[in-house]
Amino acid sequence: MTRVAEATSKPFLPFFVSRDPGVGDPGASSDAGGMTWIELAGDAARLTRWLDSASMPVHVVKGPPAVRAVGIGDRTIR
Repeated sequence: MTRVAEATSKPFLPFFVSRDPGVGDPGASSDAGGMTWIELAGDAARLTRWLDSASMPVHVVKGPPAVRAVGIGDRTIR
């Protein structure tokens, strides 16, 4: 939790991005589907360092730091 304070002060730095092994996607069995991607505005290089170069479905766009959109199943939430 040491990075939570930093992440909450920078809206484009995610801090809950995984589940323990064996824990399924809670949205996968619903009609909506699970979270498929996230679109963030902010410093792309800093986000890459924050994620330790992990390959994730994160799209970074220009603009002030923020969560801009989320893919849920085949829908886009803005």
